[in-house]
Amino acid sequence: WMCEPTVLARTGLDMAEHQRRTVESYTELRTLNTGLPFVPVLQGFTLDDYRRCADLYEAAGHDLRGGLLVGIGSVCRRQHTADAERIIRALTADGFSLHGFGFKLDGLARCRSVLASADSLAWSYGARKRGRADQPRLAALAANPSLFEAGDAKAEPDQNSTAAALAWLAGVRVAA
Repeated sequence: WMCEPTVLARTGLDMAEHQRRTVESYTELRTLNTGLPFVPVLQGFTLDDYRRCADLYEAAGHDLRGGLLVGIGSVCRRQHTADAERIIRALTADGFSLHGFGFKLDGLARCRSVLASADSLAWSYGARKRGRADQPRLAALAANPSLFEAGDAKAEPDQNSTAAALAWLAGVRVAA
C-alpha cells in the first residue's frame, strides 16, 4: 500500500492504515506456502514513517534485518532527491538490505553504494513512448560506455532489446 500523499488522498486512508495493510498483506502471502520468495516492503514518506512500518513488521513476527531483501516503497518518484537518499542510507544503517523500486540513473548515482538491489523501467522508457530507436547507436553504447551521457535523448533504447539493456547498464556504471 503506497504512502505518497497523493495516494493517501485517493484512498482516504491514513499512513498508519496503509502501513498496517502492507504488513497484513505480506503476512498473508507468507501463509500461502507457495514457495515464492515474497519481498516485504517498508512503506512511508519520512524516515520515522519507515521505522514505524518496520516496527509493525516486527510486532507481526517478521525479522526484516540480517540480510533479508526488503523493498523500500513510495520512493520511485523522489528517488533522485537528497531526502530519499538520507532515508535510504539511514535504513541501511539500521540493518535493512534494501531493494529500490523504479530507480533511474540519478537515484542510482546517489544510492547505489547502499542499495542491495534496484529495478527500473527507465532503460526502455523512450522506446515505449517513441518506438524503435537507432540500433547502431545502442550497439556503440554497449561497446563503449564512455559515449553515454545521462539524459542523452539519442541514447533511448529499443524496448526489450538486449542492446538497450546493455546500453542502459553502461549508463548506470558511468553514473555511479
